Amino acid sequence: MPSSKSPATRASRRLLFQTIVNDLHDERDQLSRRLAEIEEELAKYGVSAAASAEPARPIPITKGKPAGMKRTKSTSTKGKRAPVRARSGSLKNCILGVLGAEGMRVPDIARAVLKGGYKTKAASLDKSVAMACGELIKAKTVKRTGRGLYAATRVKS
Repeated sequence: MPSSKSPATRASRRLLFQTIVNDLHDERDQLSRRLAEIEEELAKYGVSAAASAEPARPIPITKGKPAGMKRTKSTSTKGKRAPVRARSGSLKNCILGVLGAEGMRVPDIARAVLKGGYKTKAASLDKSVAMACGELIKAKTVKRTGRGLYAATRVKS
C-alpha cells in the first residue's frame, strides 16, 4: 500500500508538481510587488535602488547540502588515504581471485564468485559485483578492458 505522503500515480505526481510550480510563481509575484514597494520607498529618500543593488548571482545547483553548508577541505598534513585493500573472504577478494588478464562481464564474474564458494544473501549479486568492481578500479587493482568488461591489473600465477 503506497504511503499517503508520496503520490502513487503519474497523474497525481504531475498534479503535485504543477501545484508546487504554481505556488512558486505566486510567491515570486508577491516578492516582485514587495520589491517594487521597497524601491519606491528608497526613491523617497533619494537612493537609487538599481545603482546600489549588486547584480544577482546564479545559485549553483548541488546535490546534498546547500552551498553554504558544505564542509571545507581539510588542511591537515596527513596526505591522502590509501585505497582500501580487499579483506580475506570479502567479495572484492573473491572477484580478484576470479578475474584474469582477459575481460569478464559482471554476470560471469558473479557466477564464478558463487562457484568459488562465496556465500551471499543478496537478492542481486550482479549489482554488488558491479559496485565492487568500480571500487577496485579506483584502487587500481582492476581495469576496464572494454564496455562492461573487467580484468585484473596483476594476474596471480
